[in-house]
Amino acid sequence: MTDTSALQDRFRMSLPETRTTLGRVDAWWRAATHLAHRLPGGSRPAVAAATLTYAHLNRMIVRRDERIRFILGVTEAAPALAAVAQMEGTTTPGRLCKAAADSCGHNFTLAHAIGAVLGEPGLTVAAMVGEDEAVSAWPIRALHDPTRDGAVLPILYRPTMDRDELRRVFRPRGWEPIEIGEVGCISHGAHSAELHRCFAAALYVALDEIAALTAAAAAGDAQPQAHWPMLVLRLPASWPPAAESDEVAANWFDADGRPIPEIAQAAPSGDLRMSAEW
Repeated sequence: MTDTSALQDRFRMSLPETRTTLGRVDAWWRAATHLAHRLPGGSRPAVAAATLTYAHLNRMIVRRDERIRFILGVTEAAPALAAVAQMEGTTTPGRLCKAAADSCGHNFTLAHAIGAVLGEPGLTVAAMVGEDEAVSAWPIRALHDPTRDGAVLPILYRPTMDRDELRRVFRPRGWEPIEIGEVGCISHGAHSAELHRCFAAALYVALDEIAALTAAAAAGDAQPQAHWPMLVLRLPASWPPAAESDEVAANWFDADGRPIPEIAQAAPSGDLRMSAEW
């Protein structure tokens, strides 16, 4: 089990070693983002961030047979869920907590995520939230028992707090931030190819740490004061460049609007799909 205070450093050290081909993930992300941008509503950067997150979670499911589900609590990214459901051939586009500004109160997204993992060992629920998710919601990790429950992986989208403030706010509540983007990546994460590599490395570190903490708890070495990983997605205001997210090859979709097999294989199938009923 890693000293969680070193998770950000471990993430940086893993960047040069992340040499796996991410071309298929990039194509899946571009295709999903293209579909989402054709739907009404939403913010271009938020939608692209949600589809990016979804694409990389899918990659981990495919590569490691991880049981992962996704909850979106960023209202302006809502079109992303319909797009990823279309990409995966389902009719149930995951779960959106804040479908409208007045439909859910603060705290709902993380509360929903922690409720989903109770009594579900081996399940990880990734919850993408904005800074408007009330800070008072974050101590809900205290309800989590790693000996019998799954894990929540919060993904904080575009916080205004700097790195030191993030640590001051979230570490006392049991979370260890791993920053992706302007602070956490080489070249400030402004280019999507670089950002893919950063996201892949961060997810490896986070999921490995979750596995280590869970295994320690199962072995009778649970640490109530342990800090569980959270991702911080800190992206430039100009991301993604229009040419990047909208550049979709005409032959990436078949005549029925479904992604061709080479693209679809970047996502899991059957019940492992995050957009499947759960």
